[in-house]
Amino acid sequence: MDISTFGSEMKRYYTQNQAMIDIELMGMGDAPSVQQCRPIAGVQDRYLGKGKRLEKILQPGMKGFTPLVNKLAVHPHETVVRDAKIDYSIDYDDLRRIQQSIIGYLTAGRRSNVNQQSVQSIYNETLSSIISAKARETEMDIFWRGQFLAPTYPTPGAAADVVDGVKKVLTDAITAGTLAPSVQGAYDNTTTLDYADTFADSLPDSLVLSYPTLPIYCSPTFHKDAFYNRRSKYGGNNDYNSKEIITVGALGRCYLVPLLSMSSESRLWTTLPGNLIWCSNYTGEDKMLTVTTHEDEREVRITGDYKIAPGFEFIGVPSATNDTQIVWVTDWDKP
Repeated sequence: MDISTFGSEMKRYYTQNQAMIDIELMGMGDAPSVQQCRPIAGVQDRYLGKGKRLEKILQPGMKGFTPLVNKLAVHPHETVVRDAKIDYSIDYDDLRRIQQSIIGYLTAGRRSNVNQQSVQSIYNETLSSIISAKARETEMDIFWRGQFLAPTYPTPGAAADVVDGVKKVLTDAITAGTLAPSVQGAYDNTTTLDYADTFADSLPDSLVLSYPTLPIYCSPTFHKDAFYNRRSKYGGNNDYNSKEIITVGALGRCYLVPLLSMSSESRLWTTLPGNLIWCSNYTGEDKMLTVTTHEDEREVRITGDYKIAPGFEFIGVPSATNDTQIVWVTDWDKP
């Protein structure tokens, strides 16, 4: 199978399986942080949160009573989506390696005997690899940290923000005064469990008691240290939780959720369930990948353009205090 045949057949395979591929790309199975979000599809430029913060809605009813006003407030957060691009090339040598790795009997002398089922296996493996790689780059480069690039190609320059990660959204909210961090200072690997308990207990009781469970997001390292802290405190044989879920706080409803994207980060944070969103321009109407064959260069190029960004429906209110926020975060952000 030469590269031009591979390219034309892959176009056909992609077209036939476009719906399945779109679903896989939207699912982001290799991006666990994204799975914590509520998806918002069809965002072409920016998304303004539609959430409403209801305050005083029930009031005494009596003659001459002056009702409270300006208590039905909307405090939306704007999430800007920016372009991300897939650019993946396969040359003849790559194709040959793919053939030999997936279908062992495809040696140089028998490539002409490729059957349709074998060919589809090659296409499926190729597209699955692209989807998996995209999901992992989304996880590690975009969700928490954000993605950066030089603004003027090919001349290097100061980094320009492309996608705001969750970390930047939280930092900007703290700077703007719509998010007041929980002041707890630093911790070390022996105090993580107490630190998480303190943060959980600082959350409004009305928040914690409104949900059966409430995730508190942390780094994998923090989660590991908290596990060993707990085992040191309560003993290795103590069946404190049969599912090994680390619950924190006096009310027993908060639990730690390590995010791969937060590797080496120090903050803990949480928000109302459903408030963390993942915006994209996925609509399922347009092709999300394009397969182009360059026969003269013996190369197939697979490209795709996306707009993606994490964000929140809403964060808090001006002059935020602990009980007027929608997102909560600790103060220590180690360099």
